[in-house]
Amino acid sequence: MGKPLSKRVIITWVILTAAMIVYIVYMPFLIKDGADKSEYYGWMKSEPEAFTGQITVWHIVSFKPYVGSAGNWLANCAAPIEKKHFGVYFKVEAMSAEDCEARMQNGERADIYSFPAGWCSGEKLRTMNLTQKPAMKSSFVSAGEYDGEQHAIPYLYSVYNLLISSAIASEKSVQLPSDGMSAEFVADTAEKLDFSRKSGRVYGMSGNAVLAALYGVHGDVTQINSFRDSDASMAFADIRFMGDLDRLNKLGKGIEHSSYTVTCYTDLVQYIGIDSETDDSKLSYCNEFISNVLSEKMQRTIPELGVFYTVELPDELVFEQETVQKMYDAAKNVPFANTFALYDNRDEISRLTAEALKGSDEAKGKLISLFCELVTGFKIE
Repeated sequence: MGKPLSKRVIITWVILTAAMIVYIVYMPFLIKDGADKSEYYGWMKSEPEAFTGQITVWHIVSFKPYVGSAGNWLANCAAPIEKKHFGVYFKVEAMSAEDCEARMQNGERADIYSFPAGWCSGEKLRTMNLTQKPAMKSSFVSAGEYDGEQHAIPYLYSVYNLLISSAIASEKSVQLPSDGMSAEFVADTAEKLDFSRKSGRVYGMSGNAVLAALYGVHGDVTQINSFRDSDASMAFADIRFMGDLDRLNKLGKGIEHSSYTVTCYTDLVQYIGIDSETDDSKLSYCNEFISNVLSEKMQRTIPELGVFYTVELPDELVFEQETVQKMYDAAKNVPFANTFALYDNRDEISRLTAEALKGSDEAKGKLISLFCELVTGFKIE
C-alpha cells in the first residue's frame, strides 16, 4: 500500500478539479460572447442571417478612372460586409451598358447597380434606406432622388477637359489663353483648326458631342482616339484619356496640347442603387454595402483611382497625379444633373445635339435652355 497523498497534493487536485468544472460550465458562454464581438468567427453565432447566398453587383462602365479599376474598388467595399455576415457573398461584375442591356434582354438582373448618369429610370430602382447617412452636398444627394425619395446616390465623379493640339494651333497662328476658356473661344477655335493647308488634312472636334454642341461647335464629332492619333485638333476628353496621354508623354509618344477643365457641368458621375425587384431578405446587406461605399474610410481611398470623392471629409484630400489635382481644384464644385432627369430627356438631348452640330442656332439655344433646367448652376459663358 502506497504512501497517503500529502495535504498539498490533495489541495492541488481539488483546485484543478474545480477549475475544470468552471471551465466546462462557462466556456460555451465565453465562446458565444467572443463570437459576437469578432467578425472572423461569425459562424459561431447562434442567430441565423436573414439571407445567405450571393448578392450580385453590376458595375456598368461608361468612363474609367485615371488609373485602376472602380470594379475592384467596389469589391474591396464588399469584403468587410462578407466577413461580418457569415454566408453572405457579393459578386461584382464590370460590364458595358450594351452588355448590361443584352443580359437584361435575356431576363437577368442584378441586386445592386453601379451605373453612369442617365442610365435608367427612377422606377427601376427601389428606395434606399442607408444604415448611415453620408455627409454630402445637397446637390449631390438630390442628383439621385426620384419622387422626393432617394433611389440612387453618387459615389464618385470626374470632369471633362478641353484639349487643343499645340502643333495645329501653332500652324494656324491661334493664340491659346492661359487662364481658361470661353464659349466664343471654343467655337471660333474649332472653326479655325478644322483644316490644315500644310498637310491637306481635315481635322475637327472629338470626344463628347453634347459638350461640343453646347459650346457652339459645328461639324462631326469623332471618337476620342482621333485626337491621340492626330486626326482631330480638339477634344472634350474624360479623365482616363487624360491619364493615357500622361502615360504616353512619359514614353515620349504623347501629343503636345493645351488643356482646359470644363466646369459648366459633368455627366461623368457613377451612382449606386438597388434593383426594384431585389428580394427583401437581401435589403439590409445591400444597404450596408452602399453605406460602406459612402463611408469616410472607403471614400478616402477613391483618390488612388484618380477620380473625385462625393462625401464631404473633415480634411481635403490630395491627389498624387498632378493632372487630376489641377482638374479637381478647378472643378470641385462642378454641378451635375439628376440622373433620372437625364434619362427621361435623353432622346431630346440627342436630337438637339445633332441639330446644333449641323449649325442650328435654334437647336443650340434650346439645348442650353434644357440644361439650365436640368442642372442647377449650369452656365455657358
